[in-house]
This record gives sequence, C-alpha cells and structure tokens, in this order.
Amino acid sequence: MDVGQYRSDVQKLINQIQVARGSNSKETIKLCDELEKYGREKSDDSLIGFARFTRGEIYYLLNDMPSFYREMLFCMEPLENIGEWGYLTMANNMLGIMSLNRGNAPFAMDYYQKALRISQTYRLPDLEWIVHMNLGTMFLSVDNFDDALRHYEYSFQYIKAHRNLGNYIQSLTAVCVGFGKAYLKKGDTEHATGFKSRLVEDCLPALEAEEAIPVNCFLAKYYQKIGDK
Repeated sequence: MDVGQYRSDVQKLINQIQVARGSNSKETIKLCDELEKYGREKSDDSLIGFARFTRGEIYYLLNDMPSFYREMLFCMEPLENIGEWGYLTMANNMLGIMSLNRGNAPFAMDYYQKALRISQTYRLPDLEWIVHMNLGTMFLSVDNFDDALRHYEYSFQYIKAHRNLGNYIQSLTAVCVGFGKAYLKKGDTEHATGFKSRLVEDCLPALEAEEAIPVNCFLAKYYQKIGDK
C-alpha cells in the first residue's frame, strides 16, 4: 500500500495502526474501524483490505477465532481487487495455520496451496518459504514424511541463503526441528542425528529458554527412541 498517496490525516492514522498493532490490541482495532469507515466512504479497497487484514491479525493473537476467520475471509476481495498479493499470501497462510491447529488438514491444505500459488505467481520468495515450512508441518502431522521433507528442504535452502533474516536462528531452528521429527518418524536415524547435532551446536546456544522448548521436546523424543549416541 502506497501510504504517500493519502492526505496527511489518513497517513497519520495508518502510522498509528502500525505502531499500536504490536502492543495495544484494543487501540489497534479501534483505529482499524476508523480507517475502514473512511475507506468505505471513499470506496478505497486498499484501506478496507488493510484495515480488515490488520484486525484479523489482532484477533489471531487474541485467539478470537470467529472474528479472525471473519476478518481474513472478508479482507481477500478488496486486497485482490488492488493486487496486494503479499497480504493475500499471508492471509491464506494464517488461515491454513488456524485450520490445521483446529484439526482440519483438508481446509489447511486448500489455504496453503492458494498461498503457495500466489507467492509463486507473483514472485514473493520471502513469503513462499514460510508457506513451504507450514506445508511441511502439515504433511508431518499426517505422517506424509516424504512430502514434509520436500517442503522443509525448500525452506531450509532459503534460510541458509539469507542469514540476514531478522529471525534467522529461530527460522533455522524451526526447520531443523521439522527435519529431525520427519526423519525420526521415518526411521532414518542417520539424518535425524545430523539435525539433532545441528540443533544442539548451532541453535540452542542462541535461543531464549522459551524458544528452546520445541528443540528440547524433539531431543527428548530423539533420546527416547535411539539413545544418546
């Protein structure tokens, strides 16, 4: 969205939303309501789509699932009308995450595949790798290890090539945990051990205690299955 095209008070409102979205959910929702109202008065799909998408993000964090689904589904038409493909990719990706969390893998697959098509069609590699990561997690959850590994591999290659990612270690950790789980469940202890070593040597030392929980859970399963080698 080109914020510079709007008059100063609208620019200020958008900036206030950007500042508030990370710390004040009630204020963010209130500001989004105001922005959407203005957008509807001006028939501006960019403002409407942005307001609804942002509200959807807030409801996701608040675990208000009915409101989350409503906002994400209704933000899609205005965002598609103006070609905001990045937001559309993220909206479908988040809908996929929530559908999988609620045990609906078929719905999750539909949303992830749409997110993947959009990111590939409009060349958004900085978002595509995230969708691949989530597809890997979905396939792992239904014991489709080969497809899980294929998607994890795409994400792994992207992460390795972009060490300047703001959350590089956290992203590397997530994909290595995914690899480790998939190989362990598949019975490939050699590859599972390789990713176990990478997690212990490269990731754990740089993680906060809460961030290390998924690693420690994997390590517990690893040691239970094949012992400390």
